[in-house]
Amino acid sequence: MKKMILAAAAMLLAGSASAAVVLTETFESYADQTAFEAAYSVVAGTGGTTTGVTFSVDAGNQHAGSDKAVLLVGTSSWTANRALPTGGSFTTPYVPTDVDPINLEYWTKSATVPTRLGVSLRAADNVAHIFNLGTWNSTTANNDGTANKYVARFIGIAGAPSASGSNGYYTLLNGPDRVAGAWTKLGVSIGQTFAKFYVNDTEIVADQVTFTGTAIAPGISNLRIGLGVTAANDTLIDDVVVSTGAITTDVQDWDLY
Repeated sequence: MKKMILAAAAMLLAGSASAAVVLTETFESYADQTAFEAAYSVVAGTGGTTTGVTFSVDAGNQHAGSDKAVLLVGTSSWTANRALPTGGSFTTPYVPTDVDPINLEYWTKSATVPTRLGVSLRAADNVAHIFNLGTWNSTTANNDGTANKYVARFIGIAGAPSASGSNGYYTLLNGPDRVAGAWTKLGVSIGQTFAKFYVNDTEIVADQVTFTGTAIAPGISNLRIGLGVTAANDTLIDDVVVSTGAITTDVQDWDLY
């Protein structure tokens, strides 16, 4: 069973070589939808017919045999948003460096491919400056011609590449294909000059992104679950971790944090 933690960790950022955890979200601590929405601002996106992001209880059947996760309903465009907790030396907005990047890791599962999902690190609860990691269901230039790969999205990050007319989406073409019905771990480490991607703890080296070196301003303050558009098919999100420093690429059990 997953350890039930939702806390800020003390941050030792100067010259850090090891991961310092900012947020570990297992969703196990919430009793119900009301408790979940007390921690997250659940707001409407564009289109869709379902109100809200569903807090899912399925005893023993979520990631790592746990009971609770977040379900992005296929007809829903709503998102769940929260400010990253601060503590120790970690304050927001956080501007990552190459020595102390900011990292996002989470597990996801969908019974059907394609679907749309995303978990974002943001400047605030808006789209002015975001970094998103997830999937897209388009087979157009928005996703470089495939709906079977994982994608990132860059908005407001100088020098970040994307497909022509892609609205900021960048496909991990060299990564593995998406697998329906299986829990998959997605990860990214964002520095001042790079973004490194991981699928099931394996770095997709050929898809590493190089930025211009301009600081990611105004920094990162918020976490968002969901894309703000309909998800196309139901998708589960579980075990979200935000950290700084060296990304952890060999952890299957979040209790190790």
